[in-house]
Amino acid sequence: MEREQIFIDPFKGPSALLFIKAFTLWSIYPEIIFLTAWAAMLVLLDRFIPGLSLELPPTILTVLGTVIGFVLSYRTSSAYERYTEGRKQWSTVVHVSRTLACLIWSHCTYVLRIPTPTQPATDDEVNAERHHREKIFHQSHRRFCCQSQALSKRRAWHIL
Repeated sequence: MEREQIFIDPFKGPSALLFIKAFTLWSIYPEIIFLTAWAAMLVLLDRFIPGLSLELPPTILTVLGTVIGFVLSYRTSSAYERYTEGRKQWSTVVHVSRTLACLIWSHCTYVLRIPTPTQPATDDEVNAERHHREKIFHQSHRRFCCQSQALSKRRAWHIL
């Protein structure tokens, strides 16, 4: 069964009123009004009060722009590094939880029901349980042999 593609009609959607209500301007308009009034006051003081000069040399603006650019660049790169580190940690959590689930699943018994004194385990259930325990024993033995061989090879290599 194929997934249906969802087509979005650009002419049918949320109204402009919802867009205006969700606009960020509504949450920061007091700061904008304050800073606009402050800038207007400084311009009026500079223009209409003789002897008062609020001019800045152009080099200060250039240096200030460069510094702000470096700060923004640093903040962006550090945020990306934190994001990447978080993704790595989350993938580690997913990997470890999957490994734990596989480990638990491989050591679970395959008994479909719990035998009781009135209904003892059937021969098939006993054989399945025995086969499962033998499989776990052989897997553990194989891992132990591989690890001991790897350790002995490592030790022999260090002796030379």
